Amino acid sequence: MKRARFSAGPHSLSALVRDGGSECIVWIHGIGLSANSFASAFEAPQFSGFGMCAVDLLGFGESQRSTSFSYTIDGHAEAVAEVLQQLPYDRIHLIGHSVGGGVAVKLSQYTGKVVSLLSLEGNLVASDCGLVTRRTASVSEEIFCQQLHPQFRMELLARKESPESFDQAAPYAYYRTACSIVRECDSGLLLPIFKGFKGARAYLYGELSGEIPVVRELAPIPTVAVSNAGHMLMDDNPSELYGAISSVVRSSSFSL
Repeated sequence: MKRARFSAGPHSLSALVRDGGSECIVWIHGIGLSANSFASAFEAPQFSGFGMCAVDLLGFGESQRSTSFSYTIDGHAEAVAEVLQQLPYDRIHLIGHSVGGGVAVKLSQYTGKVVSLLSLEGNLVASDCGLVTRRTASVSEEIFCQQLHPQFRMELLARKESPESFDQAAPYAYYRTACSIVRECDSGLLLPIFKGFKGARAYLYGELSGEIPVVRELAPIPTVAVSNAGHMLMDDNPSELYGAISSVVRSSSFSL
């Protein structure tokens, strides 16, 4: 596993990458997180034989902070699509977590390389936008940056969660991305795109996350409840999560 940089128009994205195989698994993180969310996947035996790429979305992690970028879900998808064009793979297995799930759905429309699309509690419908994104979108950017952003950080510390990835994110990137995912989910357009994707699909969620209304709307897409896991599935039960992902990915792989 190593860090690499990719150009996306005038912008620069950072990613964790691992060479290998003829197909690549691409991971997209949620809001306030980074590619490091998936670092354990690079060492997981379930993904042996695959190339791997976990992208820091623009404004997050080690990717460029730019006040000129839109930070819309479509903008993020277009930027990651440019990264995919620079990877030496024609077949991509795309996995998005939380807000990254919405980005992944949009990204599947921007490139013909995606052969499987997996959502890890991805934002697809209005009810998927939780308290954090809706609180963010309910105020002005100025109020968020000056008041809510510091408050969110204090809440992370109170829960004894590391603020490292949160601190790496530009506050304006966080705000504009949150506003965009709320608009996209409220529009009702993401779920039909996910359901209409022609490759392998799956929706994975933590059994401890409580009721997730979208699960009832996903048929015939397979859904998988990961035991002893909440929203951060890759932290709570990585072995079971990666096993479930591997089953979907390998079933749609030509080379393995």
